[in-house]
Amino acid sequence: MQPRKRLNSSGIRQALRGRLGDALNALKAKTPPGDERIHLARRALRRTRAGLRLWRELAGKTAYRKENSALRDAARIFAPVRDAKAAVDTTDHVLAREKSPSRRMVLEKLRRKFKQVLATQRRELDAANAIPECIAMITASRSRISRRRAGGEDPVAINPAVKRVCRRGRAALAAVDADGSDGNLHELRKQVKFLAHILEILPPRSSRLKRQIMRAKSVATWLGDDHDLAMLQARIRATAVTPQPALQVLLEDIWRRRRRLQGRALKQSRAILRK
Repeated sequence: MQPRKRLNSSGIRQALRGRLGDALNALKAKTPPGDERIHLARRALRRTRAGLRLWRELAGKTAYRKENSALRDAARIFAPVRDAKAAVDTTDHVLAREKSPSRRMVLEKLRRKFKQVLATQRRELDAANAIPECIAMITASRSRISRRRAGGEDPVAINPAVKRVCRRGRAALAAVDADGSDGNLHELRKQVKFLAHILEILPPRSSRLKRQIMRAKSVATWLGDDHDLAMLQARIRATAVTPQPALQVLLEDIWRRRRRLQGRALKQSRAILRK
């Protein structure tokens, strides 16, 4: 039997504080944060929430749920802007590959609408004074995590946290095998991404561990691209901007791209979650 890996409890707090510090640095500026800084803040919050799975072994279920909910709510503040930006970016990627004039016309009209939506969401984010609210939520969570020093420098068993995430990942994979809906695929992506962010905290960083991290991140990227294409499909269906034949061919082409992405992601997910 392999020895159980352990992580110093202060190391967990330090990792969480660092990730929350990255989120605060992205948001604290004299000018409103642009798309890149919002992306960095959301990424840091997502990485922190993954690390909370390890902190749970130190702080307990109640404290874990409180901080996980607080950081989830903080990240949701930016969800409308993120979704609008993803719609523009995904349309740009599809446009770059599309040669048909009729289908390009569909995409160009959609892109103009998506740009308008993005501009509206940015204005609403600024008008709602949401950035200071988000900063306050992150700062409060960081302070609570810092104050909770139960366990001192004692090692914390990490196997339960990793196994818990892997179980959820396997359950999500089984749900996709039974029903490959967009919701099930999104849940698989979330669990694999959590696993990658947890593994980044673990010592030692062996070559095998690094390969697992890169594989999990690849799966998250492929399923993220698939999710954005799914959203584009839904928006195309809801927007009557072209005769049906051109619309149908465009949707079929997007679906073929999604199938390729899903195939790669599911194959790699099985390899990652098998052990």
